[in-house]
Amino acid sequence: MSAAGRFRAGVLAAALGTVLSPLATAAPVTWQAWTFDYQVTNTEGLKITNVTFQGRTLLSSLSFPVMRVFYDANACGPFVDRLGGTLSPIPWANNSTLAQREFTLGGKQWYEIGIRDEIGNYDMYQVYYLSADGTIDAHIYSKGLQCVVNHVHYPNWRIDVDLDGATNDQILRDTGGEFTAMATEFNAAADSAPNHAWRVRDTTTGLQIDVLPGFADFSIPDGSTTLPIAGYANHTVFGRLFRASENRGWTFGPNTQVPYNNGENIDSKDVVLWYEGYLPHSAAEGAGLWHSTGVRLISNLVPPPPPDADGDGVPDATDNCTLVVNASQLDTNGDGYGNLCDADLNNNGVVDSQDGALLKAAFGSALFPDRDLNGNGVVDSQDGALLKSRFGQPPGPSGVAP
Repeated sequence: MSAAGRFRAGVLAAALGTVLSPLATAAPVTWQAWTFDYQVTNTEGLKITNVTFQGRTLLSSLSFPVMRVFYDANACGPFVDRLGGTLSPIPWANNSTLAQREFTLGGKQWYEIGIRDEIGNYDMYQVYYLSADGTIDAHIYSKGLQCVVNHVHYPNWRIDVDLDGATNDQILRDTGGEFTAMATEFNAAADSAPNHAWRVRDTTTGLQIDVLPGFADFSIPDGSTTLPIAGYANHTVFGRLFRASENRGWTFGPNTQVPYNNGENIDSKDVVLWYEGYLPHSAAEGAGLWHSTGVRLISNLVPPPPPDADGDGVPDATDNCTLVVNASQLDTNGDGYGNLCDADLNNNGVVDSQDGALLKAAFGSALFPDRDLNGNGVVDSQDGALLKSRFGQPPGPSGVAP
C-alpha cells in the first residue's frame, strides 16, 4: 500500500494544533431508562458498552472501527480513518473533548454523546443520540477535503447485539410482508430488504431491535449547515457470529470490506451486525460543509415471558406442577395438583405407605386414573417409581392448588 493509503489516525497530530489523549477507561452513564458505559480508543472510536434500556440488555457494544475513504481516480488515498487516536476540542461543547447534552427534537427528548477527531484535512464528529423512548442513532459527520476531488467515505459501525443476553439472537431481513432469519454469515446490500428494514430478535424472549437508516434531522449545533446523505441504496449490512478473536478493531486496508465471513451458522446465536454507510463529498461543495449519515436502532420491548421454573411452556402461575415438566397438565382428580406431582392418593397431605398400598392394589389396571401418575393409561412400575421418588413429601408444588 502507498504511503497515502496507510492508516492515518493520529499520524498528523502535530499538525492539528491542540489535541488531547483519548479516554481509555469506561465511564458509566444513566439517563432516563438508559444505562451504558463509554470509552474512547484508537481502534474503535467512541464506543458504548453494556447498553440497557428499561432494565433489558440490548447491546454488548456499539463502536466505530473504521471509515474507508476513496477519491475519484485515486487522486488521493485510498485511506483508512480510525477515530479516537487523538481528540480535538468541541466548540459546541465548551471546547470539551467529549460532548454530552440533552435536547428536544421532533417532540422527543434526546441524549447526545460524541467526540471530535481531526485527521489530515478532515474534521469529523462521531456521536450517539439516544431517545427517551428507546432509540439509538449512531451518526458520523465529516467535512474537509484532503484533495479537491470528489470522494466517498464508507463509515462502519460494529453492533454486538446481546438482547436479554448473548445467546439466542437472530438477524432477520424484511422479505416483503414478513421477516426471515438469515441462517449463515452474510454480506448484503441494505436495500435488499424492502424499506431498508432489518431486525435482530431474541428467539426466547421476543425482545428485538429494528435496524434502519439514521435520522436525517440531526445537525451540528454550532449554526453551521449539515447535508444529510440519504443514498441508502449504497449501504451494506454484514452478519457475523461473535468470536472474541474477531473483536480487535480494524487491522485491514481500505480495500477490505468487513471480513470474517466464514459461512458459519448465525441463527439463534451470539451475533454481530456490521453496518456500512455511504457518505459522498463533492469537491464543488467545498471544505466547510458538514456531511452526515448514520444507522438507527429502535428497541421493541415486549414483556419478558412469565416465570416457568420447569420449562414445560406453562407459566408457574397456572402450572399444576411447577417443578415437574407436565405440558399436558393432567389432573384426573381435579385437586389442583397434576398427576405427575400428586402421589398423595388418599389426600392426607403427604405421600406415605398408605398411598403405596393404594397404588399396589391398582397395579396393572386402567380403572384407577388418579393412581396412573404418568398418564400412560395403566398403573405400572413407572408409577411405582414416581411414588417412591416422592415418598414423605406433600403433593405439588402447584401454582393453582387451593
